[in-house]
Amino acid sequence: MGLKEDAQRIREELTRLVKEDGNDVIVIAHSYGGMVINEAANPEFAKPYRTERGEPGGVLIIIYMTAYAVPIGVNLVTPIGGTPPSMLLEVITAS
Repeated sequence: MGLKEDAQRIREELTRLVKEDGNDVIVIAHSYGGMVINEAANPEFAKPYRTERGEPGGVLIIIYMTAYAVPIGVNLVTPIGGTPPSMLLEVITAS
């Protein structure tokens, strides 16, 4: 499993909680979870978006707790020029 699969699982859960059950949701992203929620969060889950359309529920806020807070669609290495540091490359290739 990786980021895409983790994000898909969160998207499925948000779909159930927000779209199917109409709940208001607060998301707390811890550590790596910050990257996962950035990948998983779609505007249609947001409370203002759903309220405008007369739909119940929605994500009220995303709280980043000890997590990387980067814009949606930006990965962790984009801010440092798009190339992972050599020590990270060694870890990735060793896996």
